[in-house]
Amino acid sequence: MRGIRAKPNFDVEVKKGSQTLVFSCSFLPNEMEDGQEDFEDVFVIGEYLYDLFMNFLEDRGISNEFITKFSELCTNYEHYLYIELMANLQKFLKEEL
Repeated sequence: MRGIRAKPNFDVEVKKGSQTLVFSCSFLPNEMEDGQEDFEDVFVIGEYLYDLFMNFLEDRGISNEFITKFSELCTNYEHYLYIELMANLQKFLKEEL
């Protein structure tokens, strides 16, 4: 599916006993994904630690393939909601007062 894609922020929780490690994840802006513009990496944590966390998540199924499918699912759901909204709006506008 081409066009606008849904790219919502999401959290990944990894629980071990009574402790929980939470990763707050977001998609890169389009220009960074496509390589159209140069951008400077901004790391709040060290790059090595970042890579370790990314590997940790990938080992648990949060991979590029998962992210692509997640985005497709969200895009399809948003499209469904939009179509439903338009149908309800059309019905509302056609009703007589």
